[in-house]
Amino acid sequence: MIFRHIKSDIEVRDQEFDLLFPAEIRLLADLHFSPVEVSKMAARFLTKGQQVKVLDIGAGVGKFCLVASACADGYFVGVEQRESLCRMAQEIAEGHALKKRGIHPRQYPKHSF
Repeated sequence: MIFRHIKSDIEVRDQEFDLLFPAEIRLLADLHFSPVEVSKMAARFLTKGQQVKVLDIGAGVGKFCLVASACADGYFVGVEQRESLCRMAQEIAEGHALKKRGIHPRQYPKHSF
Protein backbone atom coordinates (compact mmCIF):
# COMPACT_ATOMS: atom_id res chain seq x y z
CA MET A 1 0.00 0.00 0.00
CA ILE A 2 2.81 2.43 0.88
CA PHE A 3 4.50 2.10 -2.50
CA ARG A 4 1.21 2.39 -4.38
CA HIS A 5 0.59 5.64 -2.53
CA ILE A 6 4.06 6.91 -3.39
CA LYS A 7 3.54 5.99 -7.04
CA SER A 8 0.16 7.76 -7.05
CA ASP A 9 1.68 10.81 -5.33
CA ILE A 10 -0.45 10.32 -2.23
CA GLU A 11 1.32 11.62 0.85
CA VAL A 12 3.17 9.00 2.91
CA ARG A 13 4.48 10.21 6.25
CA ASP A 14 8.02 9.20 7.17
CA GLN A 15 6.83 7.57 10.39
CA GLU A 16 4.50 5.37 8.33
CA PHE A 17 7.20 4.45 5.79
CA ASP A 18 9.78 3.74 8.46
CA LEU A 19 7.53 1.03 9.96
CA LEU A 20 8.90 -1.16 7.15
CA PHE A 21 12.15 -1.36 9.17
CA PRO A 22 12.86 -3.03 12.52
CA ALA A 23 12.57 -0.90 15.68
CA GLU A 24 16.35 -0.62 16.18
CA ILE A 25 16.70 0.84 12.68
CA ARG A 26 13.75 3.22 13.12
CA LEU A 27 15.54 4.78 16.09
CA LEU A 28 18.13 6.12 13.62
CA ALA A 29 15.65 7.34 11.03
CA ASP A 30 15.47 11.02 11.96
CA LEU A 31 19.24 11.33 11.85
CA HIS A 32 20.16 9.10 8.89
CA PHE A 33 17.16 8.66 6.55
CA SER A 34 16.13 10.99 3.76
CA PRO A 35 12.51 12.10 4.14
CA VAL A 36 10.04 10.50 1.72
CA GLU A 37 9.13 13.84 0.10
CA VAL A 38 12.79 14.79 -0.37
CA SER A 39 13.52 11.37 -1.90
CA LYS A 40 10.62 11.78 -4.33
CA MET A 41 11.74 15.26 -5.37
CA ALA A 42 15.36 14.16 -5.80
CA ALA A 43 14.41 11.07 -7.81
CA ARG A 44 12.23 13.05 -10.18
CA PHE A 45 14.86 15.76 -10.55
CA LEU A 46 17.63 13.24 -11.27
CA THR A 47 15.64 11.28 -13.82
CA LYS A 48 13.51 14.03 -15.38
CA GLY A 49 11.16 11.35 -16.70
CA GLN A 50 13.93 9.47 -18.52
CA GLN A 51 15.29 5.95 -18.14
CA VAL A 52 18.58 6.89 -16.44
CA LYS A 53 20.58 5.07 -13.78
CA VAL A 54 21.09 6.68 -10.37
CA LEU A 55 23.73 5.45 -7.91
CA ASP A 56 23.23 5.94 -4.17
CA ILE A 57 26.60 5.39 -2.47
CA GLY A 58 26.24 4.61 1.22
CA ALA A 59 22.60 3.62 0.74
CA GLY A 60 22.05 2.32 4.26
CA VAL A 61 18.71 0.51 4.37
CA GLY A 62 17.91 1.78 0.89
CA LYS A 63 15.12 4.23 1.70
CA PHE A 64 16.02 6.59 -1.15
CA CYS A 65 16.20 3.76 -3.72
CA LEU A 66 12.97 2.20 -2.46
CA VAL A 67 11.03 5.46 -2.60
CA ALA A 68 12.63 6.54 -5.88
CA SER A 69 11.91 3.26 -7.66
CA ALA A 70 8.23 3.67 -6.80
CA CYS A 71 7.87 7.23 -8.08
CA ALA A 72 10.35 7.91 -10.88
CA ASP A 73 11.36 6.42 -14.23
CA GLY A 74 15.02 5.74 -13.54
CA TYR A 75 16.81 2.62 -12.32
CA PHE A 76 18.13 3.13 -8.81
CA VAL A 77 21.14 1.29 -7.41
CA GLY A 78 22.24 1.54 -3.81
CA VAL A 79 25.68 0.48 -2.63
CA GLU A 80 26.20 -0.21 1.08
CA GLN A 81 29.09 -1.79 2.99
CA ARG A 82 26.88 -3.30 5.74
CA GLU A 83 25.49 -6.48 4.28
CA SER A 84 22.69 -6.71 6.88
CA LEU A 85 21.30 -3.36 5.70
CA CYS A 86 21.48 -4.52 2.08
CA ARG A 87 19.54 -7.66 2.92
CA MET A 88 16.91 -5.60 4.69
CA ALA A 89 16.47 -3.31 1.66
CA GLN A 90 16.39 -6.26 -0.77
CA GLU A 91 13.72 -8.03 1.29
CA ILE A 92 11.52 -4.93 1.36
CA ALA A 93 11.97 -4.37 -2.39
CA GLU A 94 11.18 -7.99 -3.23
CA GLY A 95 8.23 -8.08 -0.82
CA HIS A 96 6.70 -5.07 -2.56
CA ALA A 97 7.64 -6.07 -6.14
CA LEU A 98 9.85 -3.02 -6.75
CA LYS A 99 11.76 -3.83 -9.92
CA LYS A 100 13.65 -0.65 -10.85
CA ARG A 101 16.24 -0.84 -8.10
CA GLY A 102 19.21 -2.75 -6.79
CA ILE A 103 20.87 -2.70 -3.40
CA HIS A 104 24.33 -4.21 -3.36
CA PRO A 105 26.82 -4.89 -0.58
CA ARG A 106 30.27 -3.47 -1.16
CA GLN A 107 33.39 -4.12 0.84
CA TYR A 108 35.70 -1.13 1.05
CA PRO A 109 39.43 -1.30 1.74
CA LYS A 110 40.23 -0.75 5.40
CA HIS A 111 41.93 2.58 4.74
CA SER A 112 39.66 3.99 2.04
CA PHE A 113 38.48 7.58 2.20
